[in-house]
Amino acid sequence: MSADKMIIVIPSLNPSEQLEHLIESLVQSGYSNFIVVDDGSNSLSYKSIFERLNERKEVVLLTHAVNQGKGRALKTAFNYILSHVQKYSQITGIITVDGDGQHKIDDIDKCVLAFEKENSLTTSENSIVLGCRCFDQDAHVPLRSRLGNKCTKIVLRYLCNINISDSQTGLRAFPLNLLPRLMAISGERYEYETNMLLELAEENTRMVEVPISTIYENNNAASHFNPIRDSARIYGVILKYSMASMLSACLDYLVFAVLKPYCTSVWVLTFIGRAIAALFNFTINKKVVFQNSSNIGPQIIKYLCLLLVSGSISAFLVQTVHSVLPISILLIKLVVELALYFVNFYVQKNFVFVKEGKNVNKNQ
Repeated sequence: MSADKMIIVIPSLNPSEQLEHLIESLVQSGYSNFIVVDDGSNSLSYKSIFERLNERKEVVLLTHAVNQGKGRALKTAFNYILSHVQKYSQITGIITVDGDGQHKIDDIDKCVLAFEKENSLTTSENSIVLGCRCFDQDAHVPLRSRLGNKCTKIVLRYLCNINISDSQTGLRAFPLNLLPRLMAISGERYEYETNMLLELAEENTRMVEVPISTIYENNNAASHFNPIRDSARIYGVILKYSMASMLSACLDYLVFAVLKPYCTSVWVLTFIGRAIAALFNFTINKKVVFQNSSNIGPQIIKYLCLLLVSGSISAFLVQTVHSVLPISILLIKLVVELALYFVNFYVQKNFVFVKEGKNVNKNQ
């Protein structure tokens, strides 16, 4: 294993002495290139830790005057590497590591070995390695971490077609030539790591999973993850789609309700509403939600096909249920459209607005 050909990037906020112990252990294991980013640690009590690290010849210390988030800290390190390419001319890749004791040296070594294996394959130039924790088999995992990972895994798998077991792992290895692309991905805080997976999957980047230990010290008290704020950022794409779909659904539903007294055909009412809402929904999803600039012609055709199929299913279900159950047709319409919400998202994300060249993400 060529540990000296890897750069270890460690974003850090208000660290304990565990950070120093981690770096010392890694140095003893043969690693010699570290970039530590002090992301605005807010107390003088942490200053001595960073000062000692800065004195080490193996460490480059970069500092944010104020906290800017994990995503920005990683980009700061990536930018430094790209700005000092001659200094790192012998480096083959980088590996990001959390500085709070969650990653064992053996697991870091396993990810480096997997990266070297992938890097040796000429067909795997853009492979990345993810050190993935097994949440389901460890009873000591905090509830918020277990639920957060499971929810994100389900969303990525069934709505975004990305099948990985640990979407929030901070242990990741990348080839050096991928850094310019990583710099361009949006996100400043925890959402950056999720955005990274979404963007790289769009470009057919191979993702290799390496099983690692699941470690949470003091019930993960050192984590700076805010379940509400940071989850909202992570699910940004879903939330944007939800708002666009909600507005479109309201428009569709309003047309259905207003015209209902004047038309008895559920099919006619459904497709009139769909048609009126379609232009708004297509434009918002293309430009704002999925941010796709590909050729509009094929997208319109695929979107119209989705509109036709979705509308037919909706009309059929509304009409069928209403003929069997003595329930308000407007209530039935509401329930049916809610059920179709996730199907429509999946189809638009993976077929209608898919970026050119995207294939199914590959994992091991």
